[in-house]
Amino acid sequence: MKFRVLAFVWMLIVLAAMSIPGQNLPIVEFRLADKLIHALCFFGIAWLWMHALGGSWRQRALWTLAISVGFAIGTEVYQGVMPIGRSFDPFDVLADMVGAAAAILLAKAPLRRKEAQHSNASSFIVS
Repeated sequence: MKFRVLAFVWMLIVLAAMSIPGQNLPIVEFRLADKLIHALCFFGIAWLWMHALGGSWRQRALWTLAISVGFAIGTEVYQGVMPIGRSFDPFDVLADMVGAAAAILLAKAPLRRKEAQHSNASSFIVS
């Protein structure tokens, strides 16, 4: 339950950050800073959802991917239609997916270990 609340809160923070008008964004000299920020934001979203959802690693990964893709496209469409001086950028969606995929893959080992421990504990019979 704790991770689910954190996932929703982080998504609200990301949405708020993506709602900042374009003219109010800081100018950064690092060329790909925007894409790195997108990847890190979606790494956080995916990492939290991977730990918030139940089921096998595969089920968590598929749901997390669906949430991440939907939120990535949704935030870009939102930026494109709102009068905030921002636009839809498919490369932002790509950066979002890179971050989400990295989190999903990095969550695999600890979640699989947790699944194995749970499986071993549930198969233990006290005589």
